[in-house]
Amino acid sequence: MLKRLIVLLGLVLALSGCSILGRPTATDTASDSSDKFDVPTSDVSSDAAAPDGLVAYTNNAVGYSIRRPDKWYWRHYTRGEIGNMDAAVDDYLIADPNPLSGLGSEYLGRIVIAVYNRPLTDFVDAVRGFSSTKVKIGDIEATRYAGLRNDTVVSNQKVIEYQFSYHGRSFRIRYARQNFSAGDEALFEKVVSSFRFGN
Repeated sequence: MLKRLIVLLGLVLALSGCSILGRPTATDTASDSSDKFDVPTSDVSSDAAAPDGLVAYTNNAVGYSIRRPDKWYWRHYTRGEIGNMDAAVDDYLIADPNPLSGLGSEYLGRIVIAVYNRPLTDFVDAVRGFSSTKVKIGDIEATRYAGLRNDTVVSNQKVIEYQFSYHGRSFRIRYARQNFSAGDEALFEKVVSSFRFGN
């Protein structure tokens, strides 16, 4: 009888999309090694969402904090997990309102924070033809690029990207969306304006 009950419980969880394993607890919220879950952030955050729909997040692996969209799917990848997928990337934080495709896909997510062990000059082609503006993110000098991406993979994709260097690493904070809206862009800009080094 107990065996049947366990099998039945497992079937109910599988059909409902739940899992006993792989579901983070509130203590998993902001650590650099345990935020490996492709789930809406409302399921993993112990912080209440602010009126702007953002929740606090700290990346302990790299040493920055932001406010990220609540109720969005997100995933943090460290160097060891990225492996050969991109040898130049040390760290990814990816967020999207839809389930994530994972590394190796052309579209990682609507908001991506990537940390590289390469100089910013290596990313000139990614923003060629975009408008650029000098800005500050926290106390760091950065460049904001904006434009439409049209190539063999995608057409009419709005891209906003911030690039800066810090302690020998290159940072790219990127928004990419085909059916873009002013609301999407405003949310992204709030994420960027919340970016700080240190906790």
